[in-house]
Amino acid sequence: MSANIPFEIQEEILKRVLSTKSLIRLRSVSKPWKSLIDSSEFITHHSINTQRHHILFEYKSVLNKGDFADRYLSIVDGDSFSEHKFSSIVPPTLPFSVASVLDCSHGLLCLCGCNPLNNKRLILVWNPSIRKSVGIPMPYRPIVLGCGVCPKTNDIKIVTITRIDRCLSETAWKGEIFTLSIGAWRSVPTNLGLPHKPIDFSYNQVVVDGVIYWVSYGLGTYHVIISFNLTSEELLEVVVPDSLAHARHLSISKLDGSLVVFKCNEDPLVCDVWMMNKNGDSFSLFTKQFSVSFNSCIHTLFNQPIGFRKNGQLITKHIRMRNGRIQITLEFYDPGSKRRNGIGIDVNHNSIFWMATYTESLHLLNQSDSIIGSPILFVSNPNL
Repeated sequence: MSANIPFEIQEEILKRVLSTKSLIRLRSVSKPWKSLIDSSEFITHHSINTQRHHILFEYKSVLNKGDFADRYLSIVDGDSFSEHKFSSIVPPTLPFSVASVLDCSHGLLCLCGCNPLNNKRLILVWNPSIRKSVGIPMPYRPIVLGCGVCPKTNDIKIVTITRIDRCLSETAWKGEIFTLSIGAWRSVPTNLGLPHKPIDFSYNQVVVDGVIYWVSYGLGTYHVIISFNLTSEELLEVVVPDSLAHARHLSISKLDGSLVVFKCNEDPLVCDVWMMNKNGDSFSLFTKQFSVSFNSCIHTLFNQPIGFRKNGQLITKHIRMRNGRIQITLEFYDPGSKRRNGIGIDVNHNSIFWMATYTESLHLLNQSDSIIGSPILFVSNPNL
């Protein structure tokens, strides 16, 4: 670019470049461009304006001797999947015995596993778009953890919740938070936000507008949703309608910047989809959007909605028995036309158990690939 063009105009041109791969290459053009692209202001602008969405599927592949290996498939969430192909992506070489993905926030995937070198839990925050990752050791094994990006400071935060005392009538909790910019754990109050009655947390979390959500369940048949605000660092119990609180099974997802709750009824062939209203009061916080009816088949063992596409189509998982083997199939469901289309992932002897949608981002651009507090370095995979 000509040196006669004012830098302010060059900056506006670079802000229109949404591809992370292109921006990584442009960093090598000049020092001023590198400094601009690496700045927190530019990274925030790119995160807000990028429109390139991806769907990531994780499943465990059975190896010899009964061992498992994690597999990750990614596809650009465009208007027509026929125009794209699934690509296999591999995180950096990890000191994990087993890794599980929690959720995605601002283009960052959060994985959790056990480090076989010291038998301690380890969190990996990974940006697949720019091949960057950072590992954070956990001081103990929590009952639940969450990861997200604070919308106010653009900082990565990890929160853990641990049960420190439990009886039939009352439970005490301990909460800690790790902020990447500080590089240390500290305590957060839990006495006001978590119920004193005994509850357990489900595995999946969802991050919406800077708030982490978990589904929890207690003795008997009731569910509550717990939230953690990444800006105020407050834990709160979200009030849900009785029809959700006493459902057989709840899971959560997100769509159009709102929290979505999947309610599985006693009838395994029907699932209700509820959405959280951003401006609703405690009596109208959730509204039912539609119900999904699954086809009855003697070979079907399990049906479950697991998320959404950018266009609002539901992604569902189906476990069927075919020719004496268990097969997992993923499908798209259009709530308007009620039409179903296969995604093209059919897996034998495997278990697809997780998916997430994410947009490309530049977060972690200035981070080195390492474990905080450890000389161990991650080895980036050139095939990412």
